[in-house]
Amino acid sequence: MVRNLAHRMNIPMPKLWLIPDDSPNAFATGRSPEHSSLVHSPRAFLRLMNDNELEGVVAHELGHVLHRDILISSVAAMIAGRDYVRRAHGLLVRRLAR
Repeated sequence: MVRNLAHRMNIPMPKLWLIPDDSPNAFATGRSPEHSSLVHSPRAFLRLMNDNELEGVVAHELGHVLHRDILISSVAAMIAGRDYVRRAHGLLVRRLAR
């Protein structure tokens, strides 16, 4: 299923990591389609979903890979963190200067 969807989305087959857990969870990781991984707990999904629903979950995660959402989120978090540190530093300098 993953290979077929990746082919249809014109992205390389991601590394596949399976979680031996009964709690349904799935996520994509990697900075680009060439460096991506898909992590999910098949036992939980197979218990709760039919094949079409599972395919929807996998397609959703591969969509994150296709659109480089993980890279974009990481860059956004880095910028937000930098701005937070900059503001905190400015506040600290002003308080110490009193």
